[in-house]
Amino acid sequence: MIRYYAIALSLVLLGGCQALPEGGRAPFGTAASSPAADVPRLMAYYRTAAAMDSPALDRELKRYRGMLSDGRCDESRIRLALVMLRKSTPGETGLLAPCLVDDRAVDTEVRDFAFLVDARLDALRTADRRYDAALAEIQRLKTENRKLSQQVEGLKSIEKSLQERDRQRSGDSSS
Repeated sequence: MIRYYAIALSLVLLGGCQALPEGGRAPFGTAASSPAADVPRLMAYYRTAAAMDSPALDRELKRYRGMLSDGRCDESRIRLALVMLRKSTPGETGLLAPCLVDDRAVDTEVRDFAFLVDARLDALRTADRRYDAALAEIQRLKTENRKLSQQVEGLKSIEKSLQERDRQRSGDSSS
């Protein structure tokens, strides 16, 4: 009887080992992986991205966009968000949504780091919207200024013609 339990336990353990990717390392950002290594590695990448020029950042954006997996929190998703921060390109909302879920699939440290990055991207989106609104307001005010300048010129022209007419009347009445 104990032999059957030992065999069943061995099969379960072997099945669990087969669920791990090759190399025995658990997937990024999971409780089984080492979050103590995941977050510092991401922070180091952020510092590395800071040293990249614009073309290199564009290549990184393209590369990590191509590596995105549907609905999974993986390292490439967070790295893409970090590159977007470096380029000041907020990108689409919801990019980090798979990393922000409150379940056991995503480790707490990775989720907290993703919340921080997502908040920075939201702040960047808000700043972009404010910038766009300010540009639109500037354009509206420039247009209004042109119209008012034209009206002022029209009023000056009318005032000048009224003064001319008054001079002519004054000249006609004195003769």
